[in-house]
Amino acid sequence: MILSSCQKKHETKFQIIKDFNAQKKEYRTDTIQLENVSTEGGELISYHNNSDILCLDFFIYGETGKLNYTYFTDKKLNIIFVVKKDYRYDQPITEENLKVDSIVHYVDYQKSPKLYDENGQVINNKNTTEIIFFILVPIL
Repeated sequence: MILSSCQKKHETKFQIIKDFNAQKKEYRTDTIQLENVSTEGGELISYHNNSDILCLDFFIYGETGKLNYTYFTDKKLNIIFVVKKDYRYDQPITEENLKVDSIVHYVDYQKSPKLYDENGQVINNKNTTEIIFFILVPIL
């Protein structure tokens, strides 16, 4: 499998992600299998410790792609920050020499919602931001 994404390099632009990754080993995790969300299933991994930040990592698996929504919330589940990763396969997951393309969006809700592309650049296109916000908010 080939993964073509630069997300790791750009995630370091966001302090909340840097802090979480630096402290990830200190978090306890719980995993819940999500059934009937797709043909291949899904899962929710929650990360929690004594901090004020919770991390909810949703995965939805499909034969030709995978969605990953990562929500950073406060303890009352108010959204602070979201990472949306959309992985598209060039052929079904069962095939050899599978190539994967990804699109990553970041949404910062700390003041007024602000959408970023996979390079960490602000997206000001109203149609794009409305679509992404509509997709991200209803999950919680």
